[in-house]
Amino acid sequence: MPVEIPGYYYDEAKKKYFKIEKSHTAPSSASWSSDSVKKRKAEDATRQAARHRAHLVRNHIKRHGGLGRDVVASGLLAREAERRR
Repeated sequence: MPVEIPGYYYDEAKKKYFKIEKSHTAPSSASWSSDSVKKRKAEDATRQAARHRAHLVRNHIKRHGGLGRDVVASGLLAREAERRR
């Protein structure tokens, strides 16, 4: 991971640092303009928050595997759940 230098933007594709310019001086499609950097930082924060929420939900839900191993209880449950014809 590259070092974060204040006032500079690191481009992963070009492996280079670019000075963050004001939006009116940078080219329109420049990834190092101040608006683009702010937008990307906000997107990264939301993506990281979503990833964190998904991780918490995944670790919060615990499946009970005991019923599959318990022969008597699974047999009783199968008998109760069976449809009557």
